[in-house]
Amino acid sequence: MITRNAIIISCPGRGKKYLAGAVKDLENMSNYLMSPRGGAWRKDEIYSLYNPTWPAANILLSQCTSDYQFIYFAGHGCSGEHRKRYLSFRDQDIEDTRLLTHNAKQLIIADACRVYYAAISGIPPAEDVLSSFTGDTDARKVFDDCIARSDDGKIIIHATQHNAEAKEERYGRGGAFTLSLLYTCLNFKTGMDLCPVMLTDLLPTVSQTLLSQKYIQTPDVPWKTGNLRVPFLIDTDQLVLEEKSVKNDYVNVEPENKPSLLKAIVVTTLLILLIRGLSN
Repeated sequence: MITRNAIIISCPGRGKKYLAGAVKDLENMSNYLMSPRGGAWRKDEIYSLYNPTWPAANILLSQCTSDYQFIYFAGHGCSGEHRKRYLSFRDQDIEDTRLLTHNAKQLIIADACRVYYAAISGIPPAEDVLSSFTGDTDARKVFDDCIARSDDGKIIIHATQHNAEAKEERYGRGGAFTLSLLYTCLNFKTGMDLCPVMLTDLLPTVSQTLLSQKYIQTPDVPWKTGNLRVPFLIDTDQLVLEEKSVKNDYVNVEPENKPSLLKAIVVTTLLILLIRGLSN
């Protein structure tokens, strides 16, 4: 049986540098993974860490063994000498390469700044963007098959390029990169049911989405080894349930509500009766 695990880390910081969006990112990314498009992960395969110290996170990283591992980090980050990339845990900054583990197939995404200092200010919390999703065993089977057939390999992807900030979305719902990535995944169409799509193939669309929303940052792949061919998206019908409406500049991802003929007739009849009552 194919095994997988995901470690979702949120390190929002404190005080004036608190990132409300990094907290929302943890929930949004976990919900996406459990959706059919995200590969229909099970809850027991996803470990969420809120504001951990590096030793605590490192213990979990060292203990999680599987055929495929996905690690996501949302929070502060910065660049150091020789273009080294650092992620800020509660107690210390660590190089992103220290998230690489003994697992042979691994994808790491970091939604964090890469300037020479952490320079993002906090934004007040907002409502949920993504909530619950339908399950889909076929999507899970496709995802597992891709893990089995993939060569060994590891990829680190950052939300922005060297010496650039990773922005928070204007309404505090998460990182601009993470939300652009998730909206891209929810709307991306290949024309083929259950078609697997690699994250690197989605990045051009994510970049266009960021630019269309006037976020000046470009996702980057600063580190890669091997030939990992595990998808980030399974193109299948996606139903989003109980999504709360939030005023935003992004495209609407809510499913269309197509009323039945009977419902249309009832509504029309009520309108006619209302108009007649007013005229009398």
